[in-house]
Amino acid sequence: QFTFNGAANAFSGATDGNGNAITIWSGVTLNAIQASYYDGTLHAWGPALTVSNVATEPLMLSVAMDATGTGIALWREQGNGFIRASRFASGVWTMTTPDPIDAVFPAIPASQIMVSMNGSGGAVGAWVGANGTEEHTSFFNPNNPAANLWGSVSNIGTAYSNSSVSYS
Repeated sequence: QFTFNGAANAFSGATDGNGNAITIWSGVTLNAIQASYYDGTLHAWGPALTVSNVATEPLMLSVAMDATGTGIALWREQGNGFIRASRFASGVWTMTTPDPIDAVFPAIPASQIMVSMNGSGGAVGAWVGANGTEEHTSFFNPNNPAANLWGSVSNIGTAYSNSSVSYS
């Protein structure tokens, strides 16, 4: 069991199919993203760990897990618009490279963040942005798990709300 003092303003969770889970959240008065891992074998939540201390309030959190219990979190920071990510493996959160993986603010402020993982630990991040004319654009960025390194950001075209992303 873990305790969070304060109100969470963003939340996301994921499972790996083996009964394990990760939940991440950010607090209104806490410029940090925290997470807890649920061990499906022990049937117990681990302590709240800091995923990242951030300069401005984190928004639009998304987390995914692969079959081995490795996870990845993706988020946008409100004040600077940075898209950032952190990988969870062996009980430790590590920021991915580059950091940030994209800076879309103020030209195209992200309005939706999604992340998905494949069975090999690779991840794909996607976000939808709106420019001054409210045209929505999707961005795609693959992650190489061996190097903990994101690829180049690609504009993949027009998107609509309630989009989803999967990676296999």
